[in-house]
Amino acid sequence: MKLAALVFLVACGQRDQARPPQPVVAAQPPVARAQPASGSGADIKRPCSMITAAEVSGIVGFTVTAHDDQFRCKFVDGKTGWLSLELMESTSRSARDICEYAPDKRTAVPGVGDAASYFGATACVKLGDVAIIVDGANLAEHSDALGHAGAQKPEILVAKLVASRIP
Repeated sequence: MKLAALVFLVACGQRDQARPPQPVVAAQPPVARAQPASGSGADIKRPCSMITAAEVSGIVGFTVTAHDDQFRCKFVDGKTGWLSLELMESTSRSARDICEYAPDKRTAVPGVGDAASYFGATACVKLGDVAIIVDGANLAEHSDALGHAGAQKPEILVAKLVASRIP
């Protein structure tokens, strides 16, 4: 299991509580590690370690900074909006609630992970027992890239890059 050592940090009531952004800091030595080609030491227990702010900036078309918000990584734009990245067990209630919301209105994206789809600005990519949730609904900046759909949708591209770094 890819997430056997993952400490599940997402509680239903904590998802969108306002908290000041915290700087990215080193955590205790990770148990489950992904090894991307760049050798950056990505750790599935620390979403901010799975993708850089520069990579997200390139995908969305404007500069973002990464802020570790414990259970998620927030990529904050210049107008204090953000895109969030969360990794959770795909069988968890939170993952099911997000990934299965509005099934008749979701857009499936074949060829990404084991299953990928999005509804609005929230994408879900499942890879083994990991659900990669990328939510761009709170972005305040705008770019042409945000108008893309399908496999070129920025939230899907972020999730796809993260998925490529999960062992």
